Amino acid sequence: MSAGDYGTINAIRRAMGVLEHLSAARHGLSVTELASASKLSKATVFRILASLQGAGYVEQDPQSQRYRLTLRIASLAFAFIDTMGFEDICQPYLADLARETGELVQLAVVQGDDMIFVAKAEGTQRVKLVPMLGRRVTLNASAAGKVWLASLAEEEAIRIVLKQGLPRLTGQTLTTVDANRAEWARVRQQGYATTVQEYWDDVNSVGAPIRVGTSRRVVAGITVAGPSSRFTLEIMRALAPRLVTVADTIARMWPAWTEPLAAVAGETSPSPSTG
Repeated sequence: MSAGDYGTINAIRRAMGVLEHLSAARHGLSVTELASASKLSKATVFRILASLQGAGYVEQDPQSQRYRLTLRIASLAFAFIDTMGFEDICQPYLADLARETGELVQLAVVQGDDMIFVAKAEGTQRVKLVPMLGRRVTLNASAAGKVWLASLAEEEAIRIVLKQGLPRLTGQTLTTVDANRAEWARVRQQGYATTVQEYWDDVNSVGAPIRVGTSRRVVAGITVAGPSSRFTLEIMRALAPRLVTVADTIARMWPAWTEPLAAVAGETSPSPSTG
C-alpha cells in the first residue's frame, strides 16, 4: 500500500470520526468542540466539515454556527437496513411481542464494534417509551449490549466495551470492567440479559441474543423495555423464555450474508481506544 493510500484511509477515518461525534450531539457541535472531541486541529476539522457540507451530509446552523448532520445520513442508513430485509423478517415477531407485552420491542444489530437499533414495535400501554431507532447502543447499560458482549471471548468483550467507554447513566449503571465481567457471566448462565434502571432511572429491559450459522455468532439482540413501575424484574424473568424463543425463530430466517460480514468486521476491528 502506498503512502497516498494510507493518507486516503486516514482521511476517511477522520471524516467518519467527525460524523460519529455529530451523530451523538443533538444540538450540533462547533469547530472547536469537534476538534477537541476528535483530537484534530481546527484547520483539519474545518476542511472535513467543508467536504461533508459540500456532499450534503452536514449543515451549519446560521445562528449558532454549530454543525449538525442532515437527513441524508438517515436516508442512507434506512436504505441499507431496507436492503437487508430486517423489516420483512423481524417486524411480525416484534409486533407480536409488543402486542403481548404492551411494551416497546426493539432489534439491535451488530456492526463491527458497535450495535445499532434498526427496528422497533411500540406497545399498547398509554405511557410509552421513546424508541431508539437508528441510535448506537450503549453497551454497558443495555440488554442488547450485554447479550452480545457475553457471547464474545472475554478479552474481546473488554476491548470493545472499553473502546466505547463505561459511561455512568444512572446510579445503577455498571461502570467497571469487573462489574461487567460478572454480568456477562450471569447472562451466559441465564441465556438472556436484564437491565434494572441502568440506562434510565425508571426503565427496565430484557434482551435475548440472535445467534446464526454453525458458529452461533450473535449478530443482533431483541429487547423488550418498559417503565420499572410495571415492567418489573419478576415480569422480565417470566418473559425471558418467550423472548429467547422469538430470537431463535428470527435467527433461523436471518439473511445468510450478514454472518460473514459480521465475522470480518469483528476480526478486522481497529486497536482499542478509550477516546
